[in-house]
Amino acid sequence: MIGMANPASVYCVEQGGESIIKQDKDGSEYGICKFKDGKEVDEWEFYRKNHDLTEKGVPEINKK
Repeated sequence: MIGMANPASVYCVEQGGESIIKQDKDGSEYGICKFKDGKEVDEWEFYRKNHDLTEKGVPEINKK
């Protein structure tokens, strides 16, 4: 879907980080989440670590 936000980038910003797109030597791009303390993490790794994904791939954000 064109114009749909990257959920990992959105989650990064919601958690107080800054979504930054970097480029590998081969030209491929990837996102990092940079926090005010200088810590940087891969956006998707951060997202997956903090979300349970159902079998359909839909995040269960409010799961307790």
